[in-house]
Amino acid sequence: QLCVVIQEVFPEGVVAKDGRLFVFQKGDVLVSINGHSLLELTHAQAVRILKMAAEDKSVALKVLEGPESSDGIANFTPSWKFWLSMPIVCHSVKTIQLDRGSHRSLGFSVVGGRDSCQGAVPIYVKSVVPNAPAGKDGRLRSGDQLLSVQGDSLENIDHSQAVSLLRNVQGSVTLRVVSWPGTPV
Repeated sequence: QLCVVIQEVFPEGVVAKDGRLFVFQKGDVLVSINGHSLLELTHAQAVRILKMAAEDKSVALKVLEGPESSDGIANFTPSWKFWLSMPIVCHSVKTIQLDRGSHRSLGFSVVGGRDSCQGAVPIYVKSVVPNAPAGKDGRLRSGDQLLSVQGDSLENIDHSQAVSLLRNVQGSVTLRVVSWPGTPV
């Protein structure tokens, strides 16, 4: 986890009753409490800081307004599109190595590219096939942004160029990806 996303705001809680113009909503990202950054912490570390702040008389919170939220009693679960609009500090860059083995495909499809009908957008994983190398590995998820293949950047390239790079890799492939924390597979 790299960001603390507000899952629920209790109507009887201090935040809801504060009465200020800005009210937290499900989907907002809690960045810091009393100057202690909550970015790049594990869930347990963030909870520890939250509990320490509960003992203070006043609490200073830094919050990023989330681009989406949910109403009702259900907890908020961000979509991968939620993370697209978050600052880079909320992104989790990782390296994934997949072995194609005897499969013809790595087991995922991509969308985007410089020539996309939505305009120039990064290359994203559209879907992952469960029984193919990417699905069996489990780390690549729908919505992940592909940064590079075998060290070759995918920034500002056409969709067909990205597909060609992925198809032409033999054996093991190394991918650099941006994952979106908290997004279900």
